[in-house]
Amino acid sequence: MTRAPDDNDRYALYQHAHHDLWWAKAQQWNVGNWALLLIAAVVTVPRTLLPQCELITERTWPFVSLAVIVALAATWYLANLRKEIVHNRKVYRALEEQTGIKELRKQIPQAAGEETDRTRGIHLLYVMAFVFAMAVGFAASLLGASSRAGLIIGVGVAAANAFQLWRAA
Repeated sequence: MTRAPDDNDRYALYQHAHHDLWWAKAQQWNVGNWALLLIAAVVTVPRTLLPQCELITERTWPFVSLAVIVALAATWYLANLRKEIVHNRKVYRALEEQTGIKELRKQIPQAAGEETDRTRGIHLLYVMAFVFAMAVGFAASLLGASSRAGLIIGVGVAAANAFQLWRAA
């Protein structure tokens, strides 16, 4: 036989949603750090193993492709973490309604409210995605592509990343 949920159950869910929210935010930073580290590693391997005269696009395109994949995958994961953050905000806002926490919140000065739950923090993700894209463009240039080709690759990755984040918002 099941029992009806009480306030203790609601508070436990509220705490769980809040913990998930903070975990996802921390995970976003981890993704950013690891993506940049992986892109740097992808550049380092051929620059270390191949002589300078062999750093040409025909020899290094697999590494450039791998850098592009790392940037796109990292942004995809950031977008999915963003969805989780928005979902958890909805959960804890609903629980606030049920437990009276919302009334308590009205008595405490707030930096951000429910109206910004969906958009708060998205700008930082766009910056991270742009940094990934520029790292990929720079990586392509370091791996033998022309500066123009590196710029085109970087802009292409930036556009794909922006689209992924926009779609997730």
